[in-house]
Amino acid sequence: MPEESYLYALPYSLYKEHGVRRYGAHGTSHFYVTQEAAKILNKPVEELNIITLPPRQRCSVSAIRNGKCVDTLHGSDPAGRPGDGYPLR
Repeated sequence: MPEESYLYALPYSLYKEHGVRRYGAHGTSHFYVTQEAAKILNKPVEELNIITLPPRQRCSVSAIRNGKCVDTLHGSDPAGRPGDGYPLR
């Protein structure tokens, strides 16, 4: 994900000194869904601009642009719970 997607609205020093940042959830599931979508759509992964919602992952949502994750809805933080609804950037 690009920096603007994984940084929290916290002092930048927390990221630089302690590595405090967002990580996507269920990355392998999103990767799999992206690969399968490319097969079904008969397109190279690099041409995909999609939203992935892997089955059985509750509220894990990722925005895929040109085959790469650019943002995610369910981060690995205590506030990142299914249904809390913070928006994709």
